[in-house]
Amino acid sequence: MSNIVQRLFGRWREEHYYQVKEFRFSMHLVRRSPLTIVGIAIIIMLFTIAIFAPYLAPYPEDAAETVHHDRILLPPSQEHIFGTDDLGRDIFSRVLFGARISLLVGVLVIVISTGIGIPLGAVAGLVKGKFDDFIMRTTDIFMAFPPFVLAMVVTAALGPSITNAMIAIAITWWPWYTRLVRAQTLSIREQPYIEACMAMGLPRARLILRHILPNCLGPVFVQATLDLGYTILTAAALSFLGLGARVPTPEWGLMISLGRKYLPDWWWYATFPGLAIMITVLGFNLLGDGLRDILDPRIRR
Repeated sequence: MSNIVQRLFGRWREEHYYQVKEFRFSMHLVRRSPLTIVGIAIIIMLFTIAIFAPYLAPYPEDAAETVHHDRILLPPSQEHIFGTDDLGRDIFSRVLFGARISLLVGVLVIVISTGIGIPLGAVAGLVKGKFDDFIMRTTDIFMAFPPFVLAMVVTAALGPSITNAMIAIAITWWPWYTRLVRAQTLSIREQPYIEACMAMGLPRARLILRHILPNCLGPVFVQATLDLGYTILTAAALSFLGLGARVPTPEWGLMISLGRKYLPDWWWYATFPGLAIMITVLGFNLLGDGLRDILDPRIRR
């Protein structure tokens, strides 16, 4: 009995040792990339702002439809560091609340897209045959249209709102994950251990969940991180065109759309929401590039 316990403990200690070693090496790669650290800092800052926006905003009531006639279109100052809009609302407060909306849209779109694309890609790559052909031809139909144009059409059909914009973006994004996971699955299924599992009659659901998907998550995670910035940018573009968020929602794209009428004299109205979008997309791109370098086996050698 003691020998069995010792073997189990030794195996656990060996696995734990390699996990710690792998984690330390990953942290070393992160520290070696200043741009990755910048991306992580930006993302942490954005999520902190989104969570604590009601406490960080100097005028949290300005996130709603309020009017202040005594401070309409004031330039940036110590009291209003981003200035005020055409209704006298503090733009800095609205930008902080806009981070909450944009991040929520980006995360939900990625969750929906991966929830659809990953299972379809894994099953299509493993099963092949007619089911694979049907899934791939369906993705080809979706990918034949520019994603933004297709999102515009779907949002216009469903009706302008931030929820419908989110659904439309998710509909246009899932085929990319299906393609990615299918390509990974086709490569993984040729490995000897997968062939042995199939020869043993292991159920396909267990084969996908236990052996295929864990080996596909690295590229998917990198792609999802990069896509978070693009989905936020797409949602802002739809709101800019009047197909996304509606007044008085403090959404960055909608704020730019409302502020463009006051350019160039009252430049701060549209400039600061635009800078928020730029910083957000930049942060996710830097983080995605860093994760790609960390998870690339050729670099880890």
